[in-house]
Amino acid sequence: MSAGSYAQDWANGAVREVTTFLPSEITDTEAKQFTDGKLPEPPPEAHRYFTAKHGSRWRQVPTPDTNQVLVEIIEGFLTADEGRVCLFEDAVARADDPWLSSADTRVLTFKDEVYHFLSRTDDRERIIKTIRRATTEWQSIAVMTHIRVAVHCTHDPHRKGSHLPNKGEKN
Repeated sequence: MSAGSYAQDWANGAVREVTTFLPSEITDTEAKQFTDGKLPEPPPEAHRYFTAKHGSRWRQVPTPDTNQVLVEIIEGFLTADEGRVCLFEDAVARADDPWLSSADTRVLTFKDEVYHFLSRTDDRERIIKTIRRATTEWQSIAVMTHIRVAVHCTHDPHRKGSHLPNKGEKN
């Protein structure tokens, strides 16, 4: 599903649930009036300071994100039952992009669309790598679902012809 078709499904009421992360102090009314957002800056103890050779001082502030929360949600979903998968749309990649053959994530393509694939055998490291590869600053679309068919990846950096194991099959 591309971002455009997702938006159309959303407008038509076909999308049942969308998850986002909001600070705990946000009320339901404020959440419904949301137009844009930015995570708060990490506390000063997370900042790092550097002094350049010529004497100027620099402050490095970590960029806040929700990646660790997403890892926990995805890992919990995937490991809860056999056949669960997570697909991230890569909004900027195209199926004929040369870098896909050396991608460090499992890749599925459909027409010109590119998706990054996770299954229950994936550890936290692969989940975070997939999140970072598939998301952009402005968009992140993922689907978590249960399937009962083999999934053949266009590219798997760890083995050829990757697929979701059938019941009883070891990955």
